Amino acid sequence: ERQDPAHFSLVNSAGIAYAGGPWETIDPNALRRVFEVNFFGLVQLTRLMLPVLRRTRGRVVMISSVAGSVATPFLGPYCCSKFALEAFAASLRRELRGSGVSITTVQPGSVATPMWDKFRESVAAGVHPAYSDKFSRFLQWIATAKTRGMPPSLVASVVKRALIARHPPERIEMARGGRLGLRLQTLLSDSLQDRFVDDALR
Repeated sequence: ERQDPAHFSLVNSAGIAYAGGPWETIDPNALRRVFEVNFFGLVQLTRLMLPVLRRTRGRVVMISSVAGSVATPFLGPYCCSKFALEAFAASLRRELRGSGVSITTVQPGSVATPMWDKFRESVAAGVHPAYSDKFSRFLQWIATAKTRGMPPSLVASVVKRALIARHPPERIEMARGGRLGLRLQTLLSDSLQDRFVDDALR
C-alpha cells in the first residue's frame, strides 16, 4: 500500500443517463446535458487539477462503464459520453506517461444505483410506434438493473485499490465475465454484437 499521504488523487465519478430513448426522438438539449456532466465537466476538472497532480505524482481514477465499450440501444447519449471518456482517459494516460501521474479507468457493468430510476423518469411517455416493442423490453431490462447490478460498495472498494496500490493498473474491468468476456465480445463482428445485444433484451 501507499504510505505517502502527500499524493493528490482525483476520482471522476459523476455520471447521468438523463437522455434516453430512440435517437429519432432525443431532445438535443438533453443530449448536451449528458455530455456536460459525463464528459466536458470531467475533462475541465481534470485539466484544472493537473498541476497539483503532476507536482505530487498523484493519481486519477476515471469511472467509465461497460457502455464505453459496447453501445446499447436507447442509451445512446450515455454510451457516447462513456466512449468519449474512454478516449480521453487513454489519450491523457499516454500524454502523462513518465510524469509520475497514473490514470486508472474503472469499467463496471450494471451498478445498483438510483441512476436507473432517474433514467426511467426522464424518458418521454410516448415512444415512436416503430420502436415500441423493443423499447418496452429495454425498459423491463432497465427495471431489473437495481436487483442484478453490483452494489456501489464493490465499485468503491475497487477505486480504493486503485488509489493505494503500489503499482496502479491502467484499467480495472468489472463487467460480468471480466476482462476476457468483454474482450471476446468486442472482438465479435458488428453483426454478431448486434445479435448479442438483441438477445440480451429478450
